[in-house]
Amino acid sequence: MMSETLAARALKTLHEWVQSESLRKHCYAVADSMKHFAQLRGEDVDLWEAVALLHDMDYERHPNLEHSPNEGHPFVGVAWLRENGWSEEICRAILSHADYANIPRETPLEKTLYAVDELSSFVVAVALVRPTKSIHDVDVRAVKKKMKDKALTFCHLVVMNIGIVGAGNVGGALGRRWAAAGHSIKFGLRDPRKSEIVDLVKKCGPNTSAVCVAEAAAFGEVVTIATPWPATQTAIEGAGDLSGKIVIDCRNPLKSDLRGLAIGHTTSAAEQVASWAKGARLVKCFNTTGANNMEDPNYGGDRPVMFLCGDDNNAKKMVMKLGEDIGFEMVDAGKIDIARLLEPVAMLWIHLAFTTPLGRDFAFKLLRR
Repeated sequence: MMSETLAARALKTLHEWVQSESLRKHCYAVADSMKHFAQLRGEDVDLWEAVALLHDMDYERHPNLEHSPNEGHPFVGVAWLRENGWSEEICRAILSHADYANIPRETPLEKTLYAVDELSSFVVAVALVRPTKSIHDVDVRAVKKKMKDKALTFCHLVVMNIGIVGAGNVGGALGRRWAAAGHSIKFGLRDPRKSEIVDLVKKCGPNTSAVCVAEAAAFGEVVTIATPWPATQTAIEGAGDLSGKIVIDCRNPLKSDLRGLAIGHTTSAAEQVASWAKGARLVKCFNTTGANNMEDPNYGGDRPVMFLCGDDNNAKKMVMKLGEDIGFEMVDAGKIDIARLLEPVAMLWIHLAFTTPLGRDFAFKLLRR
């Protein structure tokens, strides 16, 4: 009986460690590219494919967006691989694809993985913003052209599936920006056929659609709650089971006259949402500035600050990446109860925007000494 190939073992390991369909697809894309280059060079195709399938096995659980030189991705995955008998050639190649691991890339395997990793993600992102969404319609000229596109300047390690419940000012702005950055978007609405929703989807581009709330929530690896506060509980109940999903609460519990918060001080909207979305990995974010700043956060090259809070550190890291994708400086403010402070910050922005000469074209920035 034939022994199991390295690539087959690697695929099983990938599926054990990674539940995100988009991260799996990224690894498949890198693996296909690595197989091609291994064949061109006369290298070990099975080995190169296995390395590609394993290179991001720990990213979902330990994303390491702060680029620690010894913790998180890829160090957790490599430690597991070594404990389970995978070769040092494979482990070293995986470590070397992260600049912050400080492992010099010496072999063709290591150099090719490094080149293919980010470029594979970029090519997929280029495909997703084309009308057909097909990789077969992407050529070298299209990729070179998109390298000049600021929306795709930062090549995504993972193109994410994002469900957005609500499509008002904030939900619409986030959807447009994330779609432009290459993410796949489904707006969840009671009536997705309304003319204004059809127009919004057209503006967002081909990797966007409008569906019912439950379908958008099921689709999203990240689910963003962008409903008016009075409708939020009903929307979450209509979303179905959110346990295990990253849920972003970007709402503020505003009074109907916008002159204050309906709840606060001893609790927060985020804590209320957490009680309704049982088991969700809740993050409070995108609530401390106006939708116009989410649409265009550029202030002469300065990045506005966007605070977030939550109890799940890995969920916060993923949300920080989504905020950076659209131009914000992301700052982790702490646990979920810090939403009691962030929601009044939103009230300050609203007060300044609508009752003073500042208007809406301003944003908060964090200065450091």
